[in-house]
Amino acid sequence: MRVKTKKQAVIRTIYNNYNLWEDSKDDAIETLKANDITITDSAIWEEIYNQDEYDWIGIKDDLERFFNGESTWILQGTCECWDGNHKAGMIFEDFEEMLNKAAKDCDYIHLYDKNGHLYLKCSHHDGTNYYEIKKVTDRGVEYLANWKDNWDDNRTEQYVHNQIMERYSVLPHFGHKVYCYPKIEWKKEERDVVGMEK
Repeated sequence: MRVKTKKQAVIRTIYNNYNLWEDSKDDAIETLKANDITITDSAIWEEIYNQDEYDWIGIKDDLERFFNGESTWILQGTCECWDGNHKAGMIFEDFEEMLNKAAKDCDYIHLYDKNGHLYLKCSHHDGTNYYEIKKVTDRGVEYLANWKDNWDDNRTEQYVHNQIMERYSVLPHFGHKVYCYPKIEWKKEERDVVGMEK
């Protein structure tokens, strides 16, 4: 008897500095050897940080070209603080401005694509924030403007953002559009026989 497992999307990492030592140590050592530099932990870390900074400059440039322009975007998720998890979100048109707010005080960032969904995970001393980023449709922009312009509207910002996220937004497909990842990509299914019928 085969157990049917739920399909899982492949995580396509755009940027990740959570495990720099594990992910980059070998490359850093090779670079140090090639440049005849004495291999010490501090030299390895310096090379890792230099490479990470160089990588981030290029990736950030790609992100800003994609997000900054004529489009409106929504970020929504949870922000973990010392007193628990809180709903958080914002409408934005500038990537750097959004990242500075969403990842404020965060040392670690993982930005990744799963079948067109774009997720941001970032950690700070009080916990980890989790967000999804989507593109607001023209109807969503109109919906937001109508809410802002109506002073008698009792709907909360969170309610309006929820409606935009659920009804008036589309997947950005950043990985597909910018890095030519397949639009949809599933993990290869592992087929384990867990039991045999007699």
